[in-house]
Amino acid sequence: MSQIPPGPYHIQKHGGQLITFTDAENGAPALLLPPSGNPKDQEWQVQRASDGGYTFKNTQTGKYLGFEGPPEVNKLIVTTDEPKEWELRQSNGPFTFFLVVPGGPVGPGELIIDLSDLLIFPPRLALRPVQSSNSAAWQFQSLH
Repeated sequence: MSQIPPGPYHIQKHGGQLITFTDAENGAPALLLPPSGNPKDQEWQVQRASDGGYTFKNTQTGKYLGFEGPPEVNKLIVTTDEPKEWELRQSNGPFTFFLVVPGGPVGPGELIIDLSDLLIFPPRLALRPVQSSNSAAWQFQSLH
């Protein structure tokens, strides 16, 4: 399993769009937006969990990047009060990882955070089947 140091990060797709929470309500969707005038909406405190996974806490809302119920394809990524653990799997680039649901199926049934299939703006994030392409990977930019 790949590792990054704990601390504040921007989590972005190639091209500079960042994972963003603009609403502190439970169940509010995670969005993919360009850098905003309120950078705390796009700042994530990365913490290492005791079993080796990672949690991502939004510094503005205090909510975690997660989902409700069991993991399944196309489930939206939303705000949660409880930390949800993720596995970081190294991609081809430096500080670039796939965000994988731990403890799930390995191989074709494995689920990662990627863009939702919903054709709405701003784009939503959802659990999607793992792909080998780097377009599904996220770059972690340290804010230290």
